[in-house]
Amino acid sequence: MIDKIDTQDLIYQKRKAELIDLAEQYHGNLKIVADKANMTVKQVNGFYKDYEDFRKVVDEAKDAFYEIAENKLGELIEKGSFPALNLFFSKSPQAKSRGWGEKVEQDQNIHLNDQEKAAMAKQMLGIEDKPSFNV
Repeated sequence: MIDKIDTQDLIYQKRKAELIDLAEQYHGNLKIVADKANMTVKQVNGFYKDYEDFRKVVDEAKDAFYEIAENKLGELIEKGSFPALNLFFSKSPQAKSRGWGEKVEQDQNIHLNDQEKAAMAKQMLGIEDKPSFNV
């Protein structure tokens, strides 16, 4: 019985080492890690949940990848890339706090009071002349 448990633990440790290597190689993307390891994402998520050392490698790999992306974005911004500037200004919390960000939608509707609505309805039905609007 002890040999069976030791063998099973050895298999898990070997699998975990493989997953750690893949997580580093593929920037912590668990979908790709699962595909490369011939496992389901659910199985890899189980390793992520159960093994702190694997979870730490995945999280650090993701953070490192985001830092690379941020650095590349910064380089493109410094070169004057409009798409990079647009992305930065539309998504950055700091830029939003300075007034940049998603466009503000304006209300294009005409607001009528009840008297104006009644006059318009009468006009549409041909009951009365054109209403006068105070817009």
